[in-house]
Amino acid sequence: MDAYFHTDEFLASLIGKIPFGVLVLHEDGRVALANEVAVRHLEIDLAPKPLKPPWLRGVTFPLKPTPLSMRHLLSVMALGLLVALPVSAQDSTRVADSTAAPVAPMPAPVPEAPAPTQTVAELIRADTSLSILGEVLTQAGLMAALEAPSATGSGFTVLAPTNDAFRKLVNLDALRQDQNARQLYDLLMYHVVPGRYLSVHFPQLTTLKSWQGSDVAVAMMGETPMLGGAAHEVGAEVVATNGVLHRIDAVLQMPAAPGAASGE
Repeated sequence: MDAYFHTDEFLASLIGKIPFGVLVLHEDGRVALANEVAVRHLEIDLAPKPLKPPWLRGVTFPLKPTPLSMRHLLSVMALGLLVALPVSAQDSTRVADSTAAPVAPMPAPVPEAPAPTQTVAELIRADTSLSILGEVLTQAGLMAALEAPSATGSGFTVLAPTNDAFRKLVNLDALRQDQNARQLYDLLMYHVVPGRYLSVHFPQLTTLKSWQGSDVAVAMMGETPMLGGAAHEVGAEVVATNGVLHRIDAVLQMPAAPGAASGE
């Protein structure tokens, strides 16, 4: 080191109280920024020889370490050797943040499915593809049961044949005759299952116990459930306030009653 600048008591009293920085001009023209920590031990090499910048030629400095007062320090600053610059904490943070990796935005929350607002009976009435089902349910006196909330809170599942499924029945008109009211009632009860069953439950099931009392067979054909040995689900299930509705492409046929084959 050829020359030294030492801060006096006033400059030392500023350290730790206000953030600041010092620009240092080297003899080769380079400018460096010294922060507060560096100023605490301020030792700046000014070189004993004339400096290269033409506007400082002829300016010489003492070769021995000499303490400088604030007046001397300000005089040196006027020559451009030292320029005091305020450095705010906010600016320091901004500079640090500019080099940080960009933060990926948080993904938007996935909206929850809206809560159901219709009962199973209301869903059937509103679906034009289930108009025949709605008619026979009303005729059999079962529509009111699908309108009411479940007594246990567990709800029920309706396997709802579409209009095309009912049209495949050769005896549909006969079933709607008054003398066959009980048979129609039992057939419709066979399409209702206590409890709420979604499509994701079917792969784990082999049977469903119907309101009629008989079991409905459940099997998987690949990823498609087959119900009652013949019916496949049509479209997506619909969740109601009191149960679940599955459209199916065939009317389920109840298993024969014991002794029916022998004519007893």
